[in-house]
Amino acid sequence: MNLKAIDTHAHLSFQQYDGDREKLVKELEKEGIGVIEVADKPASFTAIEELVKNKYVWGMLGIHPLEVDNNPIISLPKIIEGIESKILSNNKIVGIGEIGLDYQYGMEKATKQHNLLRMLLDSAKKLDVPVTLHCRKAYGDLITFLNEFKPVKGVIHCYSGTLEQAESFLELGLHISFTASITYPANEELRNVAKVLPLSKIMLETDSPFLPGQSRRGQRNDPRTVLEVAEYLAVLHSTTKEKILDITTTNAQKLFKLGI
Repeated sequence: MNLKAIDTHAHLSFQQYDGDREKLVKELEKEGIGVIEVADKPASFTAIEELVKNKYVWGMLGIHPLEVDNNPIISLPKIIEGIESKILSNNKIVGIGEIGLDYQYGMEKATKQHNLLRMLLDSAKKLDVPVTLHCRKAYGDLITFLNEFKPVKGVIHCYSGTLEQAESFLELGLHISFTASITYPANEELRNVAKVLPLSKIMLETDSPFLPGQSRRGQRNDPRTVLEVAEYLAVLHSTTKEKILDITTTNAQKLFKLGI
């Protein structure tokens, strides 16, 4: 089947899929749903390299900001050198991620996170590959930080900020990605953001195994949920699910140079 949708951010290497990972990947391929499998730490790199052997799975390698203490500054050059080598030698590894800032548990690690992010963004610039950016309770700081690197090629994943912040990210050159969190009753402001952003700058994701749609809260999520996200965005943009899928799939193909 031809590719009809791309989940631009999933974690199929996580233990939640240990019982049926291979079966799920085969089902996704049959349904024409592609997946960009995103690393959160170096320990996941090998599993991602295995996953990208599947036709419709691509990978990104990076270090989540909350992993900063588990990857001391002295070890980072070697880790980043390894990331660069894997990107250069494997065309199914399409960028660096997830990386970013996360102040969910306070700002004590902010300086360490900034140093880590700067090193990874420098690497992405050098290789001319996109980044997937994680941001939680740090949108203002991330915008300020990214201005040092503009234009920035990549995507803000699982967006939850304001319209003004989203527009700042677009001015920096970034895309915005939405999950099924737009279906949650409390997220009316986020729906208003999703409604007015240009479709040419929007992508779909699931952040699986997290963030299932409202009707399945508390259950394991999987990449098929991008179809639900597309349907919801179609209503917000007064268009069809098919058009949303076509545009967002094209956006992802172009940004990540998927070669299909």
